[in-house]
Amino acid sequence: MSLSSSTAAAASDAAATSATSVDVYRPSFFEMLAQERLILGLKPAVRYAIVVLARRYPWLVNLVEYHDELHLVLMYALEKHYLEHYDASFSENFYGLKRVRAHAGGRENTPLSDSDRKRALLMLTLVPYLRSRMERYYQSLVSPTTEDGFENFDVYNAETEHQRAPPERWTSAASSSPPAASIRRAST
Repeated sequence: MSLSSSTAAAASDAAATSATSVDVYRPSFFEMLAQERLILGLKPAVRYAIVVLARRYPWLVNLVEYHDELHLVLMYALEKHYLEHYDASFSENFYGLKRVRAHAGGRENTPLSDSDRKRALLMLTLVPYLRSRMERYYQSLVSPTTEDGFENFDVYNAETEHQRAPPERWTSAASSSPPAASIRRAST
């Protein structure tokens, strides 16, 4: 009787498993979100590295202006390498994901063809580049910027009562903050 009960338990486990079967080869939502966020963090890191290098080596200052193009070239080389060797983008390979060609009708998935890799490479590199250039152009039309491309924020807005323009002694080139002796606790 114990043999039949263990067989019945195994059958019920198999039925429960097939009823709630999960494709173990399909990435979870969190894996997909993490790999997208990883790639989004690379562009600011590349720009920061370019700025640091330009400060250290003045002859690289012109690279700061072309950081989008430099990022495009670096990402093209990185993504091309990973697509050719691992059939995945850099961030997908980092999280253990792989691209396959899915077929309708439940047939077996096949590896990527060369044309699939080329299309994926264009989507991974050229589309984000064009999007960032369009956003940059839009921002140049909408918001005022300085010559270096950074937004011009006015810290002291003279139009409101609560904020006043800083005294002349604070705006000198030697000191951009108030002297320590003039900082006091606000009275209540």
